[in-house]
Amino acid sequence: MKKTLRRGFTLIELLIVITVISILGAVAFVAIDPATRINQAQDSERWSAANAVMDAFLNSTVDNDGTYPAGVSADGTVHMIASTSSACTSCSADQCTDFDELVTAGYIADLPIDPDGSSEGTGYTLAVNTNGIVTVTSCGAETDTIEVAR
Repeated sequence: MKKTLRRGFTLIELLIVITVISILGAVAFVAIDPATRINQAQDSERWSAANAVMDAFLNSTVDNDGTYPAGVSADGTVHMIASTSSACTSCSADQCTDFDELVTAGYIADLPIDPDGSSEGTGYTLAVNTNGIVTVTSCGAETDTIEVAR
């Protein structure tokens, strides 16, 4: 009997090497800069919260025939989004306004709180300019300015 010698890798060996390289690559990707990844995740949550507040505010306004929630008018005043249970500090806001009626009326489940918890008050402001454009801003943005306007 003649025995032939085969050179090369088996399919199992190749799959194991590819799996190990993939795991090492994923670990290296996370280890490169976890702080940046955390900041990006928090900013993503801020974008989501700002959009949720904007949707709740606009839905409330539409359902109430164009009337804004109590304390809000189209004069450019920057309102700190607050609740009766939250502290309210400036965050560059002109006044503190209780937006609990958006929660009680079912437009939003809860008023958002900044994800890192270090922002003033809830960490979000709302303003309506004289043209009726509503702007919701996050005070604690890590990387970019987070501002939603409609």
